[in-house]
Amino acid sequence: MTTVHLDGPFVFNTTPIAPNGGTFYFWIDGSDGAPPPPYKDCTLTVTAHGLSGLVSGPQFIEVVQTATRAGPGFSDHFLDIVVRNNGPRPCPYIKVFVSIVTP
Repeated sequence: MTTVHLDGPFVFNTTPIAPNGGTFYFWIDGSDGAPPPPYKDCTLTVTAHGLSGLVSGPQFIEVVQTATRAGPGFSDHFLDIVVRNNGPRPCPYIKVFVSIVTP
């Protein structure tokens, strides 16, 4: 049976992401999730949003890269994520969700 899981929100202080193409790199450790580790043998989607109320006007945040990485341990799994600020205002914080589908 297919299982769908939503991981997050993860909130990051981005110090801030510069407007018009500034990027922010971070990683999320999936090895502490409920068994099995959520980032192993799955399909996933990452979405990022600016936190509303902290910046006046719209924010245009794009996830430009999501990569899976296995660590040295058997159950160590990570997501490397890069987001880009495509808007005209700095982005001081982002909120990230990971949607996971497992067979």
